Parts: sequence; structure tokens; C-alpha cells
Amino acid sequence: MNVAEILHKSEEWHDERAKCIGSSDATRIMKGEIYELWLEKTGRKIPDDLSDNLLVQLGVFTEPFNRFWFEKTTGLIVEPPCRISHPEYEFLAANLDGMCNGLPWEAKHVNGFTKEDEVVARYYAQIQHQIMVSGAHQAILSVIFGNHKFQTFTVDVDLEYQQLLVGQEMKFWQCVETDTPPEGFENISVAPSFQEMITVDMTGNNEWADKAEIWKTNKEAAKAYTDAGDCLRDMLPAHASKAIGHGVEVTRKANKRYVKEA
Repeated sequence: MNVAEILHKSEEWHDERAKCIGSSDATRIMKGEIYELWLEKTGRKIPDDLSDNLLVQLGVFTEPFNRFWFEKTTGLIVEPPCRISHPEYEFLAANLDGMCNGLPWEAKHVNGFTKEDEVVARYYAQIQHQIMVSGAHQAILSVIFGNHKFQTFTVDVDLEYQQLLVGQEMKFWQCVETDTPPEGFENISVAPSFQEMITVDMTGNNEWADKAEIWKTNKEAAKAYTDAGDCLRDMLPAHASKAIGHGVEVTRKANKRYVKEA
């Protein structure tokens, strides 16, 4: 493995970042830390060189492993990194770590003592920017905590927050286009909502109940048993590690899903 190749960003990559507002820029804008960003976008200042920043480079380097471990533990597939632009506002773009089931997938490596709500809050503007640009209804945040814990969160679209975000972004970009120093930007913070990959109760789902009964009744009838089991596995939500209901349990382990009587 060539470490330099993983960490290296091309000149074209840096040039594209200067021509738009990216998801990491959204965090700085919502914090009100925009004067330095304005200097960078107008060509007055070269962005800080982060090649010697251990935390930043560690996050970049562990991204491939993060993707591998996410796929191994969920059974889901993450598409390669890609760049997307907003369909209406071309100056809004995002370099995604990947897409999973049509949702932006973001990999992070944080301090082992970081609390779950803190890590979601830290990247909330970035995640909501990605959701807005992609037109998705959720995003997946895949996090390595230090060297001892891995956890995945789903973050829902927050339309109220996105209205504030795009308002600030449009105001900032007008400053860039008119070459006017930005003023009046304040720190905007919210209490983010998120979900962990959880166990869900499917007792109230009629289709689950039907397939569960077929599966239990026809264990000796191989084909009906297999077909119902496959259907139950497919019904396991993407954000769930386990689903239970009507005496049946579907569990996700490594890259496989298992059905058994509860």
C-alpha cells in the first residue's frame, strides 16, 4: 500500500474546491468563521497546508479501512468516492467519501473519548450539506472512535436547518462573487437528531408477520422455507443490525444476515 498515494490530493482537486462551497466549507460558514474562507475563495490566501496535520491525515488514511469495516459489519456496499453538485445551485458541491443505497456515506476517525452526540454535532453542517446537494433523505456517518469502537449513524434530512444553511451559503457566495468582505455572519448551532444502527421491532408489520408465519410453519418444506427466509432477510432495514417480530429474528453479522426463531 502506497501511503503517499492515499494522502495525495491533485491540483485539479484543489482547483475545484476553490470554485464552489463544499461540505467542509459548510461547517466553517455555520460557525461564522468565514473571513479566512473568503480570502481563500477569492484567491487572496492559499488554504492551510494540512499535509502535516496528524488528525486530518489519519482520517484520510483510515477511510479505506472504515469502508471495509462498514461493509463487513453491515453487509452493505459503499460505492467509490465521487463529486456531486447541486442541481440548481452549481456553486454548492460535495466530495463524497462514497454512496450507500443512494445515501451519502461519510467516514470519520475521532478521539476515542468523543461522545456520540458530539461527533454528530461536529459534522452536522457537513452532513446536511451533503444531503441537500445529493437530494437524499438521509446520510450515513461511519465513525471509528480511537482504536476501540466502531459505530454507524443515520442522519435524517433537517429541512429547517438546511434553510438556514443555504441562506448563509448563498449570502457568503455573493460576497465571493462581488469581492465584498463578509460581515454579519454568526455561529449557528442546533441540537442534531440521529439514529444508531439499532434493533427494530417488526411486530406491527403485517408483511413481516405473514412471512414469519410461513417460515415457521414450513421449515420442513424446503422451498417455501427458503423463499420466506430470503424475504425476511431483504426486509431488514439498512440501519438495523437486528429485526424481531412474530417469533422470528433476523440478525446482521459480518456481511451476512441470519434468520432464526426468536
